This record gives sequence, C-alpha cells and structure tokens, in this order.
Amino acid sequence: MTRPRVVSLCTGVGGLDLALDPDRADLVALAETDPRPASVLAARFPDIPNVGDWTDEATWDAFADADMIIGGLPCQPVSLAGQRRGTRDERWLFDDLIRLVRRLDAAGTRPVVFLESVPGMLTADNGHAMARICGGLAALGWVGEWTVLPASAVGAPHRRRRWWLLAAHPDGPRPEGQWWRPPRASKAPTHSHAARYGDVADAVERWERITGRAAPADILAGQRVNPRVAEWMMGFPDGWVTGIDDLSFAAQLRALGNAVVPHQAAAAAQILAARLENREPPPLPTPPTGPLIPTPVATDAAGTRNLTARRRPGSTGRPGRTLTDWAWITTGLADTHPASNRTPTPTSP
Repeated sequence: MTRPRVVSLCTGVGGLDLALDPDRADLVALAETDPRPASVLAARFPDIPNVGDWTDEATWDAFADADMIIGGLPCQPVSLAGQRRGTRDERWLFDDLIRLVRRLDAAGTRPVVFLESVPGMLTADNGHAMARICGGLAALGWVGEWTVLPASAVGAPHRRRRWWLLAAHPDGPRPEGQWWRPPRASKAPTHSHAARYGDVADAVERWERITGRAAPADILAGQRVNPRVAEWMMGFPDGWVTGIDDLSFAAQLRALGNAVVPHQAAAAAQILAARLENREPPPLPTPPTGPLIPTPVATDAAGTRNLTARRRPGSTGRPGRTLTDWAWITTGLADTHPASNRTPTPTSP
C-alpha cells in the first residue's frame, strides 16, 4: 500500500512522528494532553488535529481509518527509575490501547501498531506487563516482533536503550520499512564544537556528521544543561522544542527527556518490519567506539539474563521476541500452538 494514514498516541513533542517519511506516510491525528509538549505540536504540526485524551472513547472517531497507530505510552509504570507498579499504575495505558485496537478490529480496521517504551518493560510485574500487551494483541490476531535498540546503535552520542514493538494483522496493512525516514542531513556541518565536549568529542563529532548539525557551543545554560544540547543529542531539528517561546528551560528539558530519538525509532521500525517479512534487516551504522555522553537511564542486564533462562522450549530466533513466545513464557501454555505468533489462550486485559 502507499501512504498509510498514521495516528500518534501520547505524542509528546513528536519524536516518533519525525521518524516517518513525510513523502510516504500521512500523519492524520495526534494525541497529547500535557499543554507544554502540546504547544510544540501546535507549532510544528499546525494542520494536524490533537485529540487530547485518546483513552476517552469519544475521541476514537478520529482513528476510524487508521492504517497505523504509533505511540510512546507512559513508561513510569515499568521504568527502573520509578516504583514499577506495572499494570497497577494509573498511568498504565496499554490496556486502553488494546481496547482501541479491539474497537477498530470490530469495525474492520486492523492497523499496524508500533510502540516504544523503556527496557524495564521486559521485567515489570515479573514479565506479566509485557505479556499483557503481547497477549492482548495476539488474542485479536496481531502478529508482531519486539527488540531493544539503543540510540547509540544509530550513531547517537548517548546510549538511551529503548524497547520497541511492531505488530500487524494478517488481514491488515503490512508495515513497510520505507514508511520511516528520520530527518536527513542535507550536508555536513561547516564547523564543529566537538572539542568542547572533552572525552566524548569523537561521539559528538560523529553525531554532527549524521545529523548535519554542529553541537551547541554552550553546554550549560546557567547552572543546568543547555536545552539546545539535549535537543541536538536527541536528533531533533534545531529549535524544534527550544524555539517555542513560552516554554521555560525546565519545560524544554522535561519534554526532551521524555522524547524519542527519531533516527532510533526509524531504525527499530525498519528492523522489525524486515523481521515480520522474514527479510534481512537493513544494516545499522557503525556505533561510536569511544565514551558516550552519560544519561540517567538504568539498565536491565539481570532481566535480560532471566529472559534468556526462561526461553520457550523449541522456539527459534531471539528468546521471547515474538508475541507468542512472551505470552507463553508468562502464562505457562503448553508448547502445542503453531509458530504463527498467536496464542490459544493468551493473557489479555
């Protein structure tokens, strides 16, 4: 198919949306309730409606013809930096997503689903949070893949590991890698401030070449990080967030801290789309080899080891990477279902 109609949930400042190729996909609806990032969306996507609270079923008419749903739903319920209340957290919106997909499915609309969160998703609620998502989609017939891909894998000067999931219904649109393309550098920057960044200068210079933007010369703004540095690290166009006059420095940093690196999102989507079609994923750029800019993100190394230890007997590929694999691990289903990524009795909301 050509030019899918895309709706964006928990849009933030539009990082996932910037990962879309505007020549190959049409963004038709946004959903953001926080007035600060919403002011960024109003300035950067003035012709696209923001429906606000997408969990309210009264807004769902805006999604009726969606070919794809994308979203970075709140990560606080599963983040290692928080209380990790998982599915018991009032900010757990993945059940609402399943309700939305179920409603669309009943109406004959079966959109592609592309989600982003933190790696804590793998271990929250002892794996049952992940199973709730995978099982809910699989119960409706969606087939999917997931991965954890850091921003540094696409050349960013910071690690920023993130969890990604792409799922599609056999009777719906098939996700195509060409739907995604992050902002491209038209030319290399004419100057560089990488030397000002000390030990991470090599990583900074590499990101300058990839984005076509020189890193800001002023690393600090008063006693805090210059928001323009955060904006540059995230791969956003210059001024995308920092050019909004009514946003304080604190609001800019908060919005950027919750944002998605468009280059990272595009790479994850292309990799997962290739896996769904049993194709070889596109190659990633050689990641930086030197030190990276530190970010306050905890890792889940122990969770990854636990995941490997609980691999479904007889499964192929990466442990637990399909919807069926994960639902099986957490529900204890007998290993009798076909390798179609559909669970017979999956965990569902």
